[in-house]
Amino acid sequence: RSSLVLRLLAKCSAEQERGAKIKAASHSGESAMTVSQTQHLLRFPLFEPNKTGKHALFHQFRMSVEFLLQEGLLAFRSNNDLICSGMGLLVCRLFYLEPGNFALCSLLKGGLLSSLDDKQLVVCFSHFFCQIPLSGLRWGKARVGPKSSSSPSVIVLPDLPPEIQLYLSAAQKRAVSCAARYTYVMAKSIAEREDSSIVEELPWTRVIPVPEGLTSVGLGDLSFLCRDIVLSSGFAGLDGVGDSFTSVEDLSARARCGILIDKNSLPVFEVSNVPLNAYLLDLFQHGQLDAICRDNGIAPDVVFTNVENFGIILSALKSSLEFRRDTYCQLELDNPEQFKVLLQREKPYILECQNDKLIDRISRIRQRFRELLAQIRA
Repeated sequence: RSSLVLRLLAKCSAEQERGAKIKAASHSGESAMTVSQTQHLLRFPLFEPNKTGKHALFHQFRMSVEFLLQEGLLAFRSNNDLICSGMGLLVCRLFYLEPGNFALCSLLKGGLLSSLDDKQLVVCFSHFFCQIPLSGLRWGKARVGPKSSSSPSVIVLPDLPPEIQLYLSAAQKRAVSCAARYTYVMAKSIAEREDSSIVEELPWTRVIPVPEGLTSVGLGDLSFLCRDIVLSSGFAGLDGVGDSFTSVEDLSARARCGILIDKNSLPVFEVSNVPLNAYLLDLFQHGQLDAICRDNGIAPDVVFTNVENFGIILSALKSSLEFRRDTYCQLELDNPEQFKVLLQREKPYILECQNDKLIDRISRIRQRFRELLAQIRA
């Protein structure tokens, strides 16, 4: 996954910078151990099952790096070494929440979170983290609406604001474009290898979609449908769509033989088609654990665990924004020229980090869930 790639590159960058400043034996030993553990991970059979898997792994790693550069999570130093950006450090901190961590940083990059109030922030975070799908029966009851019952809960999580949905949709298109671009490079590389050939047989008839093969079974010349197709298989090319993909999963399903694409290789956040439980929003609004258990249908221990995890996420987000705010303020005082260069590259994100109102909103939400956690524990 891209979070793993980003963490490995951030670790290597930090070790290089620390090794250049400090030559202590303990630190050099720690660096050697980090490199050794990384090499052991990549040698594990799950990561390198065969020669073809090794070839695909290299391309997957390269595609993840290019995606991270495209999204501004990685940047180049003056000596062309890769360094993790401020947004990248937040992604690394919330690595276990992929793809929600990338969606969150994408909204920070777009400067959209500061325009949301407390309730909208909770709705947004509930879509990204600690999701619980709503059962069909409970969704059917919730569609009647809380006005017809004594329930104080909304039960069904509201949709994301339209501007956020549009921004996330644009981010998904960028990810698909990045995946298609570097899958094209992979396809060309595999086709040019002497020890590999791409078989373009149809899956059931074993007919090759060229004039000779199709005519032999009475299908005629359909090769024009597969013309100029590089990424899609010959069978998928018969639909006439060509190398046009709607998602990374679509690219993975339609890719031609010899190309291994993991649909989870790029952290694309897709809005769930299944209605989600609004237990976090309901708890934030009325704070009644009995109503959450009764109306939302969630056990108390699950509520406790998820509220605790949600509070940890909010604490990590708040501390990260405060740290970046202080760092940028100090950089502006110490090195104005470097700050101007950084501001041109990450202006919306820097402005979000320096927005005290946004940090205060996140702090209020975190404090509210801390109080709720103490109430549930009691």
